[in-house]
Amino acid sequence: MKKILATKRLTIRVTEEEFLTISETARRSKKSVSALVRRSLGDQSRQLTQSPKTVIHQADPELVREVAKIGNNLNQIARHLNGGGHADTACRLTLAAIADHLAHLVDEVKSREVQQC
Repeated sequence: MKKILATKRLTIRVTEEEFLTISETARRSKKSVSALVRRSLGDQSRQLTQSPKTVIHQADPELVREVAKIGNNLNQIARHLNGGGHADTACRLTLAAIADHLAHLVDEVKSREVQQC
């Protein structure tokens, strides 16, 4: 995995008390102030740049099985291609069928959500 370098600098103004609190917290946690701030932001920083995701708390077991089957097919295709295999006609047809099946499942889930509202 490629490491992402932090190349931008952010300067903020804080009170003396805030500065001491931040510095002491960073020292106790054995982290730099930058690492402490990044960690304290956590997922909040990602929320600023990424679109919100729909969270489904309950899943239909049949739907989960269907998605698992699709994932299994995708893994087999990826293994074939990563092993030097070629994307022949059968592979392309399988990928097209998977895409269609996923689109159908997404539509099904969306229609269920609308019906529940």
